[in-house]
Amino acid sequence: MRSQASPNSSRMPQALFWLMVGLALWTPVQWAEWQRDNSQGQWWNLFATAGWLLVLWVMAWRAQGRLSRTLWSGVLLGSIFLRVLHAGLVHFSGQGFTVDVFLHLEWRSVHLALAQYGLAIAVLFVCLGLLAVVAPRVLGFCRVGPQRGAMTAVVTGLALMLLARGGLPEYQLLRAAQAWFTPLQTELAPELLQRWQTASWLQLDLLPKEKVKARAADAPKNLILLYLESGGRALFDLPRWPDLMPNLRALDQQYGLATDLHASAFITIEGIANSQCGTLLPFQHDSDSMAAGDKVFARMTCLGDVLQRAGYQNVWLGGAEMGFAGKGAFLQAHGY
Repeated sequence: MRSQASPNSSRMPQALFWLMVGLALWTPVQWAEWQRDNSQGQWWNLFATAGWLLVLWVMAWRAQGRLSRTLWSGVLLGSIFLRVLHAGLVHFSGQGFTVDVFLHLEWRSVHLALAQYGLAIAVLFVCLGLLAVVAPRVLGFCRVGPQRGAMTAVVTGLALMLLARGGLPEYQLLRAAQAWFTPLQTELAPELLQRWQTASWLQLDLLPKEKVKARAADAPKNLILLYLESGGRALFDLPRWPDLMPNLRALDQQYGLATDLHASAFITIEGIANSQCGTLLPFQHDSDSMAAGDKVFARMTCLGDVLQRAGYQNVWLGGAEMGFAGKGAFLQAHGY
């Protein structure tokens, strides 16, 4: 006959387990906020983690079956993984979960992460694997739970999470996903639209690209359009490297730089599409780049369409993946 462990004998491993869980949830976000010198974020993380830990605690002693324990362990492991990933993003880019995460969600990003953080990633998965083995066993001791006060603990935990939701990486990821998958709505007031048309700032009667007629010169020249990522005055206004880009500095001195105008080239596809199509559309919604598929830029007449009709062979050479932000679909739709 198997003897049952007394409640006192199981309290020590349970207490140690919950201490480890709390530290695993709290430490990555705390380190990330410390890296960003965000003292307010550190306090929000403390409250949010305490609330989440309360909810997990109540869920743990409710999880009596094997399936429920497995699900609980999966939730815990997923939460820890997201928090460590959040810390890694802050260390790499200075930001956590934003729409840029979805924008750069490609295999090249995974390869870069493995190359730079390979050892840390291996240690993380080993620790998560050990926790996946230990967690269900520890939950087996949670047969006598605090039936009284369970609702109070859940309400308190949810209240803390709601109050400090900005410190939850899970909430930040949810907000980023919502922004990523929500279509961009761009509407102009009729008065503003009429004013722009009167001032010749906006043309609505554009020639479809199917009707474009163009002819190259008798002695056509090769045309090279060079895009410099993250270019600007910062490249030639550096005291440590005064001769980094002398020609760009000379152009600035000769022609000047209009600093108060919206250049409309915040992200890669924005600079490419707007420069080739003669537009100044702000790509505020990175996923809906308006350049991929049957979007507005695919139907517009752009530089590539004119050159193709003139007999040019358009070729694009770049380092990033063609699927990045709809770049490949845009170029393919315009003769590249």
